Amino acid sequence: MRRLSSEQLPDYLKKSRTTVYEYLALARLPAELQSMSARADMGLKHWLLITRLSEPEDQVQLAQECAEKGYSVRELQARVKKLLTPAGTQTESQMTVEEETILGCQLVFKGNKVVVKPRCFELGTDTPSDYATDIQAALMQFVTRLNSRSTAEVASPAA
Repeated sequence: MRRLSSEQLPDYLKKSRTTVYEYLALARLPAELQSMSARADMGLKHWLLITRLSEPEDQVQLAQECAEKGYSVRELQARVKKLLTPAGTQTESQMTVEEETILGCQLVFKGNKVVVKPRCFELGTDTPSDYATDIQAALMQFVTRLNSRSTAEVASPAA
């Protein structure tokens, strides 16, 4: 019998790499879940979501919960995301997002990062030094405003 690497297997089976990896992930499910998959009214997407949990005990518990509550794929996806997100971590939808354009530069604050999209460099008008100074000044103004807002929020928290 010839042994194939995980890279060779999709070509040999004439299946996409994604399909092969999905089925390999399902094959690694605990035996209890493999037998449950034949009985439970859960589809392939449900089982693939369950494989995202690393601990077999967590997989079994979630599969039982899913079967009992009849989760849709979206409901299970939200449940898996919640289980994989450490307590106290903000999800993207919970992050504060602020945008502002200063000196032609677009600045976006999301979570704990500031993204700077500088304005265009105009040949014949801008010097590299002036261009860099404008970007730096825009960033400094933006960060100063963010800091003053967060200081004001700490001083007078919303009731």
